[in-house]
Amino acid sequence: MLLCSLTTLAPAVDGLSDLGTLSGDTYSYAYGSVVVGTSSSMFTSQRGFRWTQATGIQTVEQWLAANGVTVGAGLVTASPMATNSDASVVVGELDNSHAFLARVTPTGSGLIDTADFNRTLQGSAYAHMQAVAQSDLVLNGMHATRAAELLSAGQRSAWVGGDWGRQDSVANAGDVGTGEVSFGYGINEGVTARIALGRTYSQRNMLYNGNSTIRGTYLVPEVVVVVPSTSLRFSAAGYYNKGDADIRRGYLNAGTPVTLSGSPDAETAGLRLRLDWINAVERGAFALPPYASVTRYHSRIGAYTKTGGGLTITSSMPTQCRDRLIRRPPSEPRRSMHRP
Repeated sequence: MLLCSLTTLAPAVDGLSDLGTLSGDTYSYAYGSVVVGTSSSMFTSQRGFRWTQATGIQTVEQWLAANGVTVGAGLVTASPMATNSDASVVVGELDNSHAFLARVTPTGSGLIDTADFNRTLQGSAYAHMQAVAQSDLVLNGMHATRAAELLSAGQRSAWVGGDWGRQDSVANAGDVGTGEVSFGYGINEGVTARIALGRTYSQRNMLYNGNSTIRGTYLVPEVVVVVPSTSLRFSAAGYYNKGDADIRRGYLNAGTPVTLSGSPDAETAGLRLRLDWINAVERGAFALPPYASVTRYHSRIGAYTKTGGGLTITSSMPTQCRDRLIRRPPSEPRRSMHRP
């Protein structure tokens, strides 16, 4: 057995002290002022241990169990490598070669396989993309079919509409939907203005029973202008959505599925510029009306604290920008609805 200095943990003990071994093992070794290390024999695999004068030598799993944490059979700490000043946190390597973090604190206790835990980060960070996707459903979904429509001078219009979609996959099924009421006014024969007020909803499943839901209220001002002496119509649409997100991030704590939950603010702004060539080619009731559009979004998920499942995490997600360029090739025919 390897002897280790305990002068930091046990000042009354001078020199070297026998740590002992775990049951069935023949040697142990450790390093650091707070003693954690590895115990094994030629007949057993490596097992991580934690030693104090009060408890003696015990596996990391036994230490956790003594503090109310049941560790799943598939998690075995093999090589603890460091601990903090009060020995409440131990880090090292599992027998599957993944890094681990074990802790016993008043704010939460447990054991994390960091490789598995990090897999859940991608789903949690997807909230930005959800916000952009539901915005795109409005600007380049519902409002795409009306982008070039004109009203006569003084003519008014009202519109109630909605859109919904679903993606089905093993781990990431989800829904996205929107509904709005819109009003339009023909300023003159070549200029139409509209404004829409609506609600968006987006929900996405994540690993380990996680879930991300974003709801918001949006405003869309829009103007359509005829380019003089051409069959072109230019439109510009703004977008602003403010709401909130409910993010439930699932992960495994000591092999048991648990969740971290947080409810940050969500905000998205966007601008779409579009140019339509009305009925560039006509054949009876069908026409080829190509267009080009560019849309830019800025989405922000506010800083928030996730709690639950033995961990408390503070997240501050940066503003994310997304550019989207859409072009319709002239090979896409549709029934003619616009007349110059």
